[in-house]
Formats: sequence, C-alpha cells, structure tokens
Amino acid sequence: MRKTLIEFHDRRQGFQYWAVDEHGKVTRSWPEHNHTWLGIEVTNLIGLKSGGVVEFLLDGHPGRVESTVRSVKPLTPIDVPVSLIGGNYCAGFVQGPRAYSLQERCAVKLVAEKIFAGYPFSIERLDPQATGGLDSKWRITPEGCDMSEISRTRQAAIEYPYGSTVKLKYYNDDSCIGWAHRGDNGELLSAYGRTPLDPDAWTVVEERED
Repeated sequence: MRKTLIEFHDRRQGFQYWAVDEHGKVTRSWPEHNHTWLGIEVTNLIGLKSGGVVEFLLDGHPGRVESTVRSVKPLTPIDVPVSLIGGNYCAGFVQGPRAYSLQERCAVKLVAEKIFAGYPFSIERLDPQATGGLDSKWRITPEGCDMSEISRTRQAAIEYPYGSTVKLKYYNDDSCIGWAHRGDNGELLSAYGRTPLDPDAWTVVEERED
C-alpha cells in the first residue's frame, strides 16, 4: 500500500481528513481529534472509495466511522502544468482543481491546498525543457515522500495525474486534453473527483493498464 489521504463527508464529527501510512495506520487526523485516531489501523484501505465506510481496529477492537468517505487520494507527488491566460497564471488540470494568480508559485500553492486539504507539502519548479510547450510545470510533493517514491511516480504523474488510466480529448477540440479513470462497469470517471463523464463528449486517446 502507499500513503493515502482520506476525506470524509462533514457530519460535524470534528475531523474530516485522515492521513494513512503504507501499513494502514492513521498518522494524522484533522482539523480535530488527532490524538483520538492517531495510530489506529484502517483495515479496508485497499478498495476504499467515495461513498464507502472506513473500517478500523482500535486496541484490537473492530469499528466503523459513521461518516462516509468523500474521496481517497494517494499522497504521492503531482506535476502541475501552469499556463499564462489573460494576464493571470492558471495552474491545474482540465478535470480537477485549478487556481489563478498573478504569480506562478501562488497559483500552484492554491492548487496544492485544494488537493491536499491541509496536509503539509512543498512545491518546486521543474526544468523548463520538460514542460512540453507549457509556460511552466511544477511539482507538488506531500510531506514524507522520499526520493525513490518521487522517482517511481514521476512519469506516471506527468502523463496520468491522480492515478488515472485514460487520456482523453474533447470531441471537437484537439487542444482540450483530459484524464479519467474507468469505473466498475467501464464508464469514464473524471481524474480528480471520479464523477461520471459524458462518453459522447470525450474521445479516448490512449489508455494504460491500472
């Protein structure tokens, strides 16, 4: 398993996010109750997705979190494209969080805050030669990612953000590129929020194995 960020629906339970390590242990809970949940073991992390319920072990006793899961994201580095649009820098993706600012770094930071929701991160600008014609490309790295993890995820993060497996283009606009996941029944789901996409509006360009 890999480090994971679990977001819960807000039911006034005091916490909305859990950071979970490679062994399924909660390493951080926020905005509240960090000491309550720190160190518990999530037992159904593999296969956990939006709408699911977290199951855990606390002092050897099984339990469930009443609030359902809103999203599950890997805590791995993400490479974010930045383009200059109308005098502002736009950082982000076609199907996912985007942010605008007069400064590149500020735009990337705003996107990082949307993605990682309060989890510590660092940002760096990548080699301009690797931007593929964009104004710039930046890497957002969650706290605790070592260099070997960054190396393993670098190429996939560039080509398929958020662990997506399908590259798309908008039906009548070759310049509008997006990414998606495959749902349980083969349907297209957006890369970031895993919301259903209109199959008549998007054409599959390339697909990789999950």
